[in-house]
Parts: sequence; structure tokens; C-alpha cells
Amino acid sequence: MPALWFPYRNMGMSSTDILWDDGSGRFGPFEGQAFVGEFTMSMVLRVCLEQVEGQYQGACFGFAEGLQCGVLRLAWDAAGDLLVGQSNRGWNSLGNRSFGLQKIHWTGEVPFEILRIQAMSDGFAITFTQPLEEGIEANLDLDTPSLSLRSHTYHYHASYGSEPVDEIELEIVDWTLSEDRRRWTCQVTPLREGYVHTFDFKGWTSESGQPLTHPSAAYTLNRIPTGK
Repeated sequence: MPALWFPYRNMGMSSTDILWDDGSGRFGPFEGQAFVGEFTMSMVLRVCLEQVEGQYQGACFGFAEGLQCGVLRLAWDAAGDLLVGQSNRGWNSLGNRSFGLQKIHWTGEVPFEILRIQAMSDGFAITFTQPLEEGIEANLDLDTPSLSLRSHTYHYHASYGSEPVDEIELEIVDWTLSEDRRRWTCQVTPLREGYVHTFDFKGWTSESGQPLTHPSAAYTLNRIPTGK
């Protein structure tokens, strides 16, 4: 099975180049993660993988949208900035250019993002780049529509593409928030191996009042960890 599914249309339609963070710390808090080009939707995605019982799996997130045209190549320059080579040759992509070269530079300010998602034996641990707002506990206790968790899979076949199949809504049984308010752990049922588990943290804000830059994520759960 693939280590990770990119949900069609929500997280791209035609992935291209893969570039791992160089570990220098010059491009934000994403050490050990990868950036993935997307041709049709002219954007860059971010990926965080982990290995569970010998199987790679993990989550994908949005990162940079609205680029000039389809992304083909990614590379680091000498200053640690991300160079994005683009073209719409072959088939059309979003954007207003036939080709492009853009540079993404980290300003030094940490954006409010979902940093990583890790699978647990009974749910997931979600780490954020900034502390969550005070009062998020009350919102969750009141069961407000500020969080959506669902899972689905795809037909894995020779034919082109597949719509999501066997999609269900997941129930949050219990949750905890770390003392520094950056790590939110939730017990979820049912967990299903081989399924994509999608998260939508719409409306969540940081301690400083910032909304999540990218509130959606998708975790491909190939193996459920044991004893974790």
C-alpha cells in the first residue's frame, strides 16, 4: 500500500517533485519533513511521515498555494530558501503563466500550523507549532462543529482515479491537551487500517489569536500502533 494518499482535489491532483527539509532550521520548524510539488493545482504540499511496525505512513498538509503555474521541481538555494520551478506544458494547470520560477523565503516568524500528526493505538496525537487558545477545552466539551474527523479509502486498481469510498464520521471518545497547549491527543473510534483519516480544525486559533493557516490534514493509517 502507498505510504500516503493525497486526497484528490483537496490535497492536489498530480504530485511531482519531493524535497526533504535540509535540517538547517533555515526554513521553519519542519525538520525531517518533506515538501511535494503539485502540478494541476499549482501549489506545494507538506508531508510528515513516521514508521509503524515496519510500514511508512503519515499526514499531508497544505503549504503554499496560488503559484504561477504547475510545480515541477523543488530545490534549496544557498541561503536555505525554497526554489519552485514551474511549467504548464503537457496539460493545463492553475495560474496565469506558461512557466515560472519562484522563491519561498521564511521570514523567521513561525506560522500557526499543524506541525505533525502521529498515530496512537487508540487515536492520534496532533502537535501544533504554537500553543492553542485558552478556552478551546470548552468548545470541545460543548461538541461545537469546530472539529471534523472522517475516514475513507479508495479503489486501488488499474483504472484512472477513484472517488472516496466507505466514508464515515469518526467519534472522539476522549482527549487531552499537554501543559504547553501544543499537543492535543484524541481517542478516536473506529480506527481503520488502510484508510485515510481526515481532520478539519476549522475555527481553531492560537494563544495569540491566529487562525490555522492550513486547518485541514489527511493521515494515511496503514498500521495501528500497538502499546502506544
